[in-house]
Amino acid sequence: MMPGWLATTIYVVARLSALLLIVPGLSTRYMPWRLRILLVLLLTLPILCVLPANALEEVTISSLPPRVLHEVVIGLALGLCPAAFVFGLQVAAHAAHGMTGLPGANASGSNATGLPAFFSMLVV
Repeated sequence: MMPGWLATTIYVVARLSALLLIVPGLSTRYMPWRLRILLVLLLTLPILCVLPANALEEVTISSLPPRVLHEVVIGLALGLCPAAFVFGLQVAAHAAHGMTGLPGANASGSNATGLPAFFSMLVV
């Protein structure tokens, strides 16, 4: 048997880790992995304080992997929603950029595509 607080902590860390793995802005290769780990730990503490007391039931070791996998799938699904939204914005920006007649350059003359090109078009 595993103490309930430890199992709950593992569940929260699994969900947040999966979320930060795919959410835009935090999933780039330019964000250091140490900062991601720190962010997961800093977000885990307040979430554990808010959980109800009945969530801290004891768990057997054999039932832990399916529950952790379930939490990872939920975290990936939560991160996929903003990722799909940002991808849609990038596609819309690329399409709008192509319709302006300047498919290879924006107002500043650089070859920015996607969201930077969309924002530069908004400024112009």
